[in-house]
Amino acid sequence: MQRVPVDLHTPEPIPPTHDPDPQPGDRKPKAPPAEDERGPQAPIELPGQPHAPERVH
Repeated sequence: MQRVPVDLHTPEPIPPTHDPDPQPGDRKPKAPPAEDERGPQAPIELPGQPHAPERVH
């Protein structure tokens, strides 16, 4: 049985996604907020008057 040479190509090197050499003045990436810290929330519009909420009969 003869061995057939296989032409394997090495993949191109992938540059890092982060800046390995940060410079002064570079903006620092912010981490996403924690799941329990949602930040300011918009008020929810409910039916009825603001001073007299609608009652369910």
